[in-house]
Amino acid sequence: MGHGADRDRRAFAAIELLAVVAVIAILLGLGFSVYRGARLSARVALAENNLKQVSSALELYFRKYGAYPMQGADLAAELAPFVQNAAAFINPAVEESEPGATLSLLYREPSLAEVDKSQTYLTALPCGKDVAILRSGGRVERQEIQGAADSQAAAEAVLALLTGESQLRGSLNINPRNNDFEFDMRIGDGTTINRDDLLASRGSLFYEGRAVYIRMNPKGNSNRNTIRISGESFEVKNGVVYVIEDAQMMVRLWNIASGGGAMGRWWLDINASAPKITMLNPSGAVIGVIQK
Repeated sequence: MGHGADRDRRAFAAIELLAVVAVIAILLGLGFSVYRGARLSARVALAENNLKQVSSALELYFRKYGAYPMQGADLAAELAPFVQNAAAFINPAVEESEPGATLSLLYREPSLAEVDKSQTYLTALPCGKDVAILRSGGRVERQEIQGAADSQAAAEAVLALLTGESQLRGSLNINPRNNDFEFDMRIGDGTTINRDDLLASRGSLFYEGRAVYIRMNPKGNSNRNTIRISGESFEVKNGVVYVIEDAQMMVRLWNIASGGGAMGRWWLDINASAPKITMLNPSGAVIGVIQK
């Protein structure tokens, strides 16, 4: 009887030990995951800080030479006289061949017409799926590139989506009437912007970032809209509702009226790498599909 009790106690102790080991393993896994996330977040924050320094250097360069560095330039070399620490050119999440390699690869020289615009893309530093992006006016923003497995994939996505190497690119003058379904845009965080949101903002709504789905009705025909698919002009027709889907789509939505909410004064810039475009007639029937 005593030996049986001892065996039971030993078996129970072994089960307890296994349970403790399992709990410790789970806690270690959670701790590693939290640590890895915190480390990546710190790297993204450092990348954003580096871009702020690069932005200041670019502005000092512009004041001296009256232009930004040429596309393809070695930014670390061009901007070295305008920074206190050369570490500002480093991507903290990537082992670069030389400091500034990522910045130079993703740099886009702004045109004279774009210099004074605060939304103009300049360069970026990918950190895994997160990308720190520098725009003119010293604006630094963080975006997540869906489907990017690492920084290299994110860099390729940035090049494709922000520097013009896309399948679908252009500007559309949108004119949703009294039906919500004539403008509905699902953005990167899963929320939507629809016609009611446009109207309620009285022209002040502005969005720039990722979108995965757009249903819209354009105003005017191709002479009012400049859309290109695979480098070829795409005819946009009035009275046709277009549904555009792409997990990597980047958009910019704004109203050209100052304080006005007129529907026909809304514009939408679209840059998509693998879009699916479905065309619907006024009754909602599908009249055409383009899949890239």
